[in-house]
Amino acid sequence: MTRDYPQLRLFDERWERYGNHYWRGYAWLNGVRWNPGLLGEDNDSPGPDQLNGCFCWIYYDPENSRFRVITDRLGSQPIYIGPDYITDRPGELSLNIEAHWLEENHWSYVEALPGTNTVYEKYFPVPLRTEIKEDHQTDQYPQSRSKVGNDDADFERVVMDSTRRLIKYAEGKKIIVLLSDGYDSRLVLAALCKLGYDNLLAVTYGIAGNGVVERARAIAERLGVAWSFIDYAEPEHADIMARDYPELVRLYANGTSVIQEQEIYACAKLRDLLAVECIIVPGICGDLQGGSYVPPYWFRWPGNRSEKTLQRWLLSRLTRYPVRSNAAERWMQVIKLRPPADRSERAAVAATEEVITFERVSKYTCTTLRVYEFYGFDWYLPQWDADFIAFWDQQPVGNRRFRLKYREWCKKIFFEPAGIHFVGEGETPRVSLGRLIRRFLPFGDRLAAGIPDPNRIAPMLEKLLDRKIGETEVNAALGTYLTEYYQKKKGQESK
Repeated sequence: MTRDYPQLRLFDERWERYGNHYWRGYAWLNGVRWNPGLLGEDNDSPGPDQLNGCFCWIYYDPENSRFRVITDRLGSQPIYIGPDYITDRPGELSLNIEAHWLEENHWSYVEALPGTNTVYEKYFPVPLRTEIKEDHQTDQYPQSRSKVGNDDADFERVVMDSTRRLIKYAEGKKIIVLLSDGYDSRLVLAALCKLGYDNLLAVTYGIAGNGVVERARAIAERLGVAWSFIDYAEPEHADIMARDYPELVRLYANGTSVIQEQEIYACAKLRDLLAVECIIVPGICGDLQGGSYVPPYWFRWPGNRSEKTLQRWLLSRLTRYPVRSNAAERWMQVIKLRPPADRSERAAVAATEEVITFERVSKYTCTTLRVYEFYGFDWYLPQWDADFIAFWDQQPVGNRRFRLKYREWCKKIFFEPAGIHFVGEGETPRVSLGRLIRRFLPFGDRLAAGIPDPNRIAPMLEKLLDRKIGETEVNAALGTYLTEYYQKKKGQESK
């Protein structure tokens, strides 16, 4: 039965309640940990743009038919709204499933449904950086207005300040840094060591003997940090995936996203090895802020900033659809690309990054964080700190293209002084004209591309999927698994 006013149904035990306020996650206000429990009769509620962290804040007053839902800058906490419920797990409720999302096996080409769509009729996830009230009007609040500068010293300061907040949050608990040889996780670990935090464990997962693993080992050794390796070639990996992936989908896919498979085995093994309370800190989002999604040099030409070209760029980065397929066209029609207010390169980049942040980064990160929680871990994202975001938002586009300044400042300020920079890394990549034409420009056709499988996940999924898959088929196979899951659920619903 449809209600005029939705019922609040929260299933996850991590929600904290303070009167009519419900809170999940963490936030800082003027350098102090904050939650709605700190609101007093004379204490004005802070604006959402003043809060720095990863959170969802719900005010729910059924007696007066009022509610308000506020999400953070990342959309890190799952919350969905429909005619009957406000909920964190729509899959736990008896909701109608819309069949058209299942007919094209959409998830085999993209890891999440486009925009705010779910398979559940009339239900949508509240977008990142959004405030929505009982009239169902959504307002997107601005990014942080803080002015943090944009030079070498400012970069060091925002990194160290965000790391100090992480240390304050940890309160002496063990911090697990998921360490690869990439810049994000290396920067997190280097900053923690620079501040003298010693209750650390660096964890690397993958295939023994490959270059990523060996460089990660060298980074940990040079920083004097305990290091643990989780071998993804172990036979029990397949058993863990077959055991846990279906439950992760049931709890957290929520009609929106494929549950990312990369860190499931690592988290399962860590839970078996560690009895103490720990905080996982992944290397997530630093490269996004630094410019990993800034288009190549061809964006500098005004003729390449039309809405159609921007859409082709987004299609190439977000999906594996062939450009001219009907499914790709329908997918792009759902995406809300805000045409730049002017034809400047900066405005065009901002327009595409806004879409990429919501369509890929937010949805990918949200499901990844749920994997940590499934295995009982707390987590923290120092590179989604408001000041870190504001710092990169103030940079010229040229400083961010190919992560130019991010790589330079990481090397100069953090890596070389600690002896964790490797000869030959960090060179600006060369992008051929042919590749640009093939992938990004609004003519020609682009073939659906597979995604490499360096951690050899494919054979570990065969027990779960009950068939053999190739190394570039992992994401497509998991997308098909999710489609079949909802087809089965819809079949049960119709009985």
